Amino acid sequence: MGRRKPVSGVAMPASARELKMGLIETIIGLGVCVALLIVAIFFDRRPYRPGKLNYVPLMIIALAACLVLGRHLLTLIRS
Repeated sequence: MGRRKPVSGVAMPASARELKMGLIETIIGLGVCVALLIVAIFFDRRPYRPGKLNYVPLMIIALAACLVLGRHLLTLIRS
């Protein structure tokens, strides 16, 4: 059997083909990101103390990951 090429015409290396995320992995990843976002919001709402950690960058990264994984999940469900 020959190597299958994606639409772009570039062959994927074997390691990339083995690391595709399925439906279950996407749901778990999305759940973890949502939980992390909720925990970061909870800790950020506590009163200010000098030297307190800044949770805003963590919230931005978690929100971006939620959006990416949510879109990936919708793509998996649609196909």
